[in-house]
Amino acid sequence: MVFFEHILGHPTLRQFGLIAGQSILGLPMDPIPDVGLVEAGDLDGEVVEVDSSYDQLLMGLSMLTLKDADDEELSPGDTELSVFDMISSTPYTYNHELLKTKRSRLEKPAEPSIPTTTLEQSYWDHFLRLKTEYRIKDDELYEIASEQKDPTTWRQAMSSPNRANWLKACFTEMTNIAKMGTFIFVSSPPPGRKALPSKWVFKTKKRPDGSIDKFKARWVVRGDLQKKGVDYKETYAPVASLVSLWILLAIAAAEDLELDQIDFVGAFLNGDVDADVYLHQPEGFKISADICRLIKSLYGLCQAARIWYLVVHSVLSEVGFERVDADPGCWVRWKNDEFEFVLAHVDDFLIGGRRDSVNKTKRLLSLRFKISDMGAARLFIGMSIERDREGRTIKLTQKHYIRDILTQYDLQDANPVSKPDRAWRFGHKGN
Repeated sequence: MVFFEHILGHPTLRQFGLIAGQSILGLPMDPIPDVGLVEAGDLDGEVVEVDSSYDQLLMGLSMLTLKDADDEELSPGDTELSVFDMISSTPYTYNHELLKTKRSRLEKPAEPSIPTTTLEQSYWDHFLRLKTEYRIKDDELYEIASEQKDPTTWRQAMSSPNRANWLKACFTEMTNIAKMGTFIFVSSPPPGRKALPSKWVFKTKKRPDGSIDKFKARWVVRGDLQKKGVDYKETYAPVASLVSLWILLAIAAAEDLELDQIDFVGAFLNGDVDADVYLHQPEGFKISADICRLIKSLYGLCQAARIWYLVVHSVLSEVGFERVDADPGCWVRWKNDEFEFVLAHVDDFLIGGRRDSVNKTKRLLSLRFKISDMGAARLFIGMSIERDREGRTIKLTQKHYIRDILTQYDLQDANPVSKPDRAWRFGHKGN
């Protein structure tokens, strides 16, 4: 067996067969839908099931070899279909005919993946009950009814035309939280302590062109009600400054460096909480005792961003990156006269450097965290990144943000004028 160690660094795959070594370390596995497309075998050639779970499959990725239809190994450039589309907690169904024509469209299943733990199973059962209660059909789970303003409460989300998407987003959030072992149920907080309320935060994620990418839901703690010295101590967590972003983008453009973006799935869930915090379960997803105690950090906690930052800094330091003194939200590494940088804005990261180095860094991070590889940077902290490799320039724009602001104030059909004072007069008649 020849191990293909750079699979995580590759943005895409072509027509392929997957040969898995040693049954992915002998872990318990769930089958990928349409297994006939994906060949799996141990060292003796016996067919085995391949795990569709992201976390389990990651552990076996370094043991994979990619081969084409002629049984020839694929080189790093022979790829077209996203690795991270293949490997996710929600499995896809692969269309064999499309892969034959080297197209990358994937057909999603009607419902999220079946959970494997007791708590996940409870959320799965609850999800099915809610789907019936709100009369949501399977087809609605992957359809966008219309573009609406993001809801601010559970009731608004469930009365929205996109309620199926919001329900699926809430289920995905609670499943991720359950997988991370984020909390345990308790009957009540200890004497003198109160359970913090929690809420849902809903956000429609968009692509650089303004189209809808996905619906996202976060279970958030009401951190504004935490007491300093009781529920938390320190809260400071740096993010990279805009000046650092501009400088590093200028270096990437001038040196023709690769510029990739990754997003951490459930970033704040990766650190252990540093105090005893009790909270109520979110509305709509109360499946057991109402009170739970946090084991891991959770969004909304005053100290959550700091805990996440310390975890990331520790991991980056282990793989050779040094924190920039002038900006603790940036890390750099020099190796064999090659420059590589990591710039962080909470859980959105830019990684710049030569292709081999960037791929290696993403692979190392994926072994520690669950990440979403977004490939070449296109949209970062609300700014579209437009790059001209031949001219060695990078341009930042906020077209979609401007479009959203105009839509918010019902000015999307307004005509442009040459001078601001004319716009003021036309918009405020009589003033």
